[in-house]
Amino acid sequence: MRAKIKKQQIKKMAKLAIKNGFGDILDSFKISNYASFFDFLFFKRGRYKKGDGAALVKMLFELGPGFVEMARIAASRSDLVPFEFQNRLLNMSYDLSALSKVDPWAVLSREMGKSVLKDFSHIEKIPCRFHVAGTSHKAVLNDGRRVLITINNKKQLEKLKANRDEINWVFEKTAQYFSKARNLAWKSCFSEFESRCDYVSDLTFSCARMEIFAEHFKDSSKIEIPSPIWEYASKNVCVQTNKNLPEFSSVASGKLGEGVSKKYLARYVCESFVSQFFKLGYFFLRPQLSDWQVADKNTIVFTNFLKIGFIEQKDRDEFLLLLKSILKNDAKGAAKALLASHYQSCAFSECHLSGFSMSKIEGKTLSEKLWLSLDRAWSGGLIIPFSISQICESLLYLDHSVKKFDKEADIAIYLSSALGKIKTV
Repeated sequence: MRAKIKKQQIKKMAKLAIKNGFGDILDSFKISNYASFFDFLFFKRGRYKKGDGAALVKMLFELGPGFVEMARIAASRSDLVPFEFQNRLLNMSYDLSALSKVDPWAVLSREMGKSVLKDFSHIEKIPCRFHVAGTSHKAVLNDGRRVLITINNKKQLEKLKANRDEINWVFEKTAQYFSKARNLAWKSCFSEFESRCDYVSDLTFSCARMEIFAEHFKDSSKIEIPSPIWEYASKNVCVQTNKNLPEFSSVASGKLGEGVSKKYLARYVCESFVSQFFKLGYFFLRPQLSDWQVADKNTIVFTNFLKIGFIEQKDRDEFLLLLKSILKNDAKGAAKALLASHYQSCAFSECHLSGFSMSKIEGKTLSEKLWLSLDRAWSGGLIIPFSISQICESLLYLDHSVKKFDKEADIAIYLSSALGKIKTV
């Protein structure tokens, strides 16, 4: 165990689980005895209504931001999360009521000293974006530069740290009841959760990611990456350049500027993701219209660097084969890619424990085809690298966002065109 947690923390988790109708899950893992005598008794007598999606979300919010983030990570895995809970968990927001109370001026003063506050002529108190540990605010420097300030909430960070230990405790207590494949899947989710905790707990990582993306797209005339302002950077503060430009969401609602083309913008966005997946390795998680701005000549400005995933080279090759096969409706090629990923992820002696066959590609849209293929693989016990499922999730969000932006857009066509420039596996 990474760290010991207090007995009252365990009791709180057990109490909330039982009161929200999930006592049967505690019982199945033989940890319901951690609840108080009366809660355990009421659970055994059926006093608590069986929990649904709404009760699960309520419980996660009460447990803290770490549980919300962990649930959001696991939500896309149909082999881990029952279908009736998936949409609720995928669409969960953060605790906006607590985060909205953060005073950006106070955080800047604490982190960098009162003298630094003189450099800012204006900071919007109402956040324009939320993340698991804090908020982002639009601001203006005295020299006229518009910037975006991302700050961490001290109390949220403390809760996140406590949740990290609690989730680790739950994982260790329940691991023995899962199959090896499911254990590995949960371990991958927990590993991703820990990486995200580290990432948001030190916002200089976001600054570094901006520079990595900027270097990658330096020769692109259609993708623009903001610059971090390192003189204001700290573990709890990230300041980046921010232009006063319309977001994709504004363009989607009909507020088109002169010379703006939805068709070209949608294509450039999709092409940029192909470049991220197969050349850079880093990619934006769960992309949304609010993450992009429109600049001159249909140039796209990426603004949100708080959600970044990574895929290893060996997994990129397998995913490239999978994506190309799905686009061609080649079930045999898709199955080959999924099986190859599985063989790389498990010992050869254990390969016989899984079974998988796919005679056709099911689904209408590209994202549906990808997810139904993954579902088929998971149901057969295949172990798929977590980064591949993350990319598929990002393509699902990309598909929905692009369709919302331009109803006539087809990301399958845009991705196929961009993939033609990628070397064949």
